[in-house]
Amino acid sequence: TKKRLLSFTVVVLLINLAVFKYAAFFLGFLIDLGVPAEALPDAKGLFLPLAISFYTFQIIAFTVDVYRGTIKDRPTASSYFLFILFFPQLIAGPIMRSTDFLDQKPFLNSRRMYDGGWLIVGGLIKKVLLADPMGNYVAPVFGNPTAYTSWSILLAGMSFSLQVYCDFSGYTDMARGSALLLGYSIPENFKAPFFSLSARELWQRWHITLTTWLRDYVYIPLGGNRVSVVRNYFNQFLTFALGGFWHGADYTYIFWGGMWGILLAVERFVEQVLGIKTVPEKNVPMKLLKGLFMFVLFAIGALMFRSQPDMMRSEEHTSELQSHHDL
Repeated sequence: TKKRLLSFTVVVLLINLAVFKYAAFFLGFLIDLGVPAEALPDAKGLFLPLAISFYTFQIIAFTVDVYRGTIKDRPTASSYFLFILFFPQLIAGPIMRSTDFLDQKPFLNSRRMYDGGWLIVGGLIKKVLLADPMGNYVAPVFGNPTAYTSWSILLAGMSFSLQVYCDFSGYTDMARGSALLLGYSIPENFKAPFFSLSARELWQRWHITLTTWLRDYVYIPLGGNRVSVVRNYFNQFLTFALGGFWHGADYTYIFWGGMWGILLAVERFVEQVLGIKTVPEKNVPMKLLKGLFMFVLFAIGALMFRSQPDMMRSEEHTSELQSHHDL
C-alpha cells in the first residue's frame, strides 16, 4: 500500500509539472513528428505556476523520504507547508530536503543577522552590478549570432557563464541571507565551481542541491554504480539528460544535460579503465590548464543552454527561460 501511494503521489506531481511546464514542448515534438497542428490542443492559454520546478522536486523528495523512513517524526501541517512554501528560496532555490529544514529549531542572534546581511549585500552585488550589465553585452550576440565571428560567440558563451553564475548564486546568497534573518539556515548551493578540475568536481560545486537530488532520487534508484559498467554509464547519461530537461522545455536543454552525462561517463572510463587521474594533486600548471579547460567546456555547453530554437511555447514559459530562475 505504501509503495502504491508513493507511486500515485509521484505520478500526480510529474503530470502536474508536465502539463504546465512541458505541454508546449510535447505538442511541438508531435508537430516535429508530422502530426498536424490543427489536430492538437492549444497550450498557449496555460499559465506557468511560480516555482513549479523547485516545489515539485521538494515534495517528491519529502514523499520518498517518508517512504524510506528517513523522516522519523510526522511533521505538523503548518511546518510542512512552511517547508514547501518558504519564500526566500521558493523561486530560485536551493532545493531543500526535509532534513535541511524540518529538523531545525529556528533562532536569531547577532551573528546570524550579521551573516545574513552580508549574504544579501553580496547577492545584490552579484545580481545588480555584475550579472545584469553582463547580460546587456551578451544578449546582442545571441540575438543575431550570424553577425559575429566564432571567437566572438565563444567569448559570449564564456561571458554568459559568468553572468549565469553571478545571477543564480546571487539569488541563492540573498535567499540564504533572508533565511538567516528569519532564524533558519538553508544549504549552500555553489562552492567556487569555476575552480573545478574535472566534470565530477564541477557538479559537486555547481547547483549542489540539484546534483544531490538527481543522485539520490534518480541515479541511485536507476541502479547507480551497482550495475554493469555500461548500464552505469547509461544511468549517468540519463540522469543528466533529465536534469537538463528540468531546466527548461527545449531540445537544447536535453542536449546540454546529455553532454554533461557523456562527459562524466568518459571521465569515469578514463579513471577506472585506463587508470589515469583526471585531477592532478600537485602539478600547478596542469591544474591551471585543466581548470581553464573545464571552464571552456562549461562555456561551450552554455552556448547550447542560451540558444533557443523557434519552438511553440507560451509567453509565460518564454519569460521563465529568459529569467534563468530555473537554471
